[in-house]
Amino acid sequence: MFISLAVFRHRREINALLVEEFYHNRTFVFFSGAIILILGLLVVVSHNVWELSWRGVITLLGWLTILKAIMRIFVPNVAKQFSHNVDRGGWNSWYTAILAVSLLVGLWLAYIGFTT
Repeated sequence: MFISLAVFRHRREINALLVEEFYHNRTFVFFSGAIILILGLLVVVSHNVWELSWRGVITLLGWLTILKAIMRIFVPNVAKQFSHNVDRGGWNSWYTAILAVSLLVGLWLAYIGFTT
């Protein structure tokens, strides 16, 4: 939720930083992928509940996190190209929509977490 807000606020600077600086250090890309994989696996192992509720959303986010980590570890060039394409052309509207959805899901999960 907070990451989505920060990216909305500093969209151009963050994307330029990710594409130009983050992916130049292959060790950092691999290490961040390993950390993301561990976090995704922790979510899936501790919360693998497939149902149409907030529990299922958390499970889906855990699996998406694992997929992101695998992509970063095994095909970092594809991840870099995707990040680079976000700043160009038609991806801007999709990127904004994805950020808005992630912000709304984050707000909804925070609400559920504090009220349940």
